[in-house]
Amino acid sequence: MRIVNVIICGVLLVVCLLYLVLPVGFGGYASLRFPSEVGEPPAGFQEITLTTQDGVDLKGWYTPSQNGAAILLLHGGTGSRENIRPYARMLADEGFGLLGQVLPPVAMHFTETPVALIVSPRERITVAANLDLDALPVEERESLEARIDAALNVSSLIVPLGGLSLYPAMIVEPSSNGTARRLARAFEVTAHEWAHHYLVFYPLGWEYNAHAETRIINETTATFFGRAVAQRVIARYYPELPVPQYPSFVAASAATLQETAPQAPPGDPDAPPPFDYAREMGATRARVDFLLWQGMVEAAETYMAAQQRKFARNGYPIRKLNQAYFAFYGGYQGEPGAGGADPTGPAIEGILARSATLEDFLRTMRGITGREELVGVAGR
Repeated sequence: MRIVNVIICGVLLVVCLLYLVLPVGFGGYASLRFPSEVGEPPAGFQEITLTTQDGVDLKGWYTPSQNGAAILLLHGGTGSRENIRPYARMLADEGFGLLGQVLPPVAMHFTETPVALIVSPRERITVAANLDLDALPVEERESLEARIDAALNVSSLIVPLGGLSLYPAMIVEPSSNGTARRLARAFEVTAHEWAHHYLVFYPLGWEYNAHAETRIINETTATFFGRAVAQRVIARYYPELPVPQYPSFVAASAATLQETAPQAPPGDPDAPPPFDYAREMGATRARVDFLLWQGMVEAAETYMAAQQRKFARNGYPIRKLNQAYFAFYGGYQGEPGAGGADPTGPAIEGILARSATLEDFLRTMRGITGREELVGVAGR
């Protein structure tokens, strides 16, 4: 009996360490280590200072309300007031809020994020383990992956993260070329992580780690939401910049129909067709799923290695294409590709397209936790 108690205490200690102490400690350290400087307030705003009952001065910017509503925005420990104002206003306009308050408050900061160690069984594609690690050089990543694969007979991959939905959210500062792309990426990832903050109060958030298909629905919902927010913010606050365009399942289906229609003879009948990354990746995933379903694990891994070389030849270098790759990237089904024939992405895109507002979209999605239920709602 004593041994059982020791084991139970040990398990509880590990769970507490992994899911409470480390996330809270890491988030607090990342949020508070580098306070950011704030310059002059934007046009139309004035600097104000509020003193709390215990004598702490809280500084901010204020502008009079035009409609009687009040919005309180809180940025992360290393962010600034400018970071969150545009899309927080847009979220309030889309219906997220109570008496003008965006709930939960938008909170983020730019910082380095950890990398994720993804582990999948070799015989099927699913996330069996997802652990955050400190950033590692490529050589150390490959060495660790090789040791894990050999010791556990699994498929592993260490992947970068664009954001982490602690509170405040940790966002990697975009490095894309061009102001428009950097802004769009920042708004997209911030809104993506905010969607996780919102969904944590509903079944789709509660059951994130309970079922693989729930995690995929959750991440794909956040993906589509983040992109929609980025498009709206750029269109509203940066009219001089192009609105970002994203791949679409609907557009891919239209392209397929167009290709099956009668076509004029090509100029060079011997010229190879242009390489379509999304279609090739989707076909690769579907083929791998079929081989694994047949129990042909080694054949599937040989095929993925060959496809990795094919992608590289066509300008898409992928460090490692294996079961863990599809388990991770197939969980973000915002476009055709790593999800293969999974109907999750097309179903969620369809629900978003017919939603009157982004609030309506999240209200619909927040209670859906299974693929069968999702397809049923999408088909109504």
